[in-house]
Amino acid sequence: MITANHRMNFLQHQGAGFTYKRIVTLLVVWLLFLSFIGGMQQVRLIYAKYALKRDKLSMMSLDKEKEKRIVIAQMAGAQKGDRLKQKDLYMLFMTPPKWSGVLTAISRSAPRQLRLTELTSTALQPNQANMRIKGTSTSVRVVTDFIMRLESSEYFKRVELIKTEWNATQRGFVFEVVASVIPTGQS
Repeated sequence: MITANHRMNFLQHQGAGFTYKRIVTLLVVWLLFLSFIGGMQQVRLIYAKYALKRDKLSMMSLDKEKEKRIVIAQMAGAQKGDRLKQKDLYMLFMTPPKWSGVLTAISRSAPRQLRLTELTSTALQPNQANMRIKGTSTSVRVVTDFIMRLESSEYFKRVELIKTEWNATQRGFVFEVVASVIPTGQS
């Protein structure tokens, strides 16, 4: 039985060890601990956002490359009657040509009086392709100038004129040129 003499006051009794100062100190330590944990979560969140952004850019780059290769494969498929050989697929995906340089060389070589109507390419080996260029021109001299400019480019060799003829409906010369392409620009 507890009598009035045996009542305990924890704040006055030194055995319990709880004082207002210790309670405030524990509260401050607890708040610092929670702040530290919250700060670590914020750092993890910032790093996760950075990693997500980096991975998203990487995925976009891979998607662009995939789209380019699909277009190349579709173009090759159309040329072969919608059938691709395994060797052709290997050449398309393992050593994709750097066509931007080739197309830039063609556009720089074309005089103003010349209009290109069709460009087709055929892969022969991993770093070799043939290109067929068709177009119209106001004169044969302009076609000759175009061929000479292509031959002086680092991207073409063995440029040959296949045909040239007058087209009355287009009021100009229709021409066709075939050239060997060096996609990397190395001879």
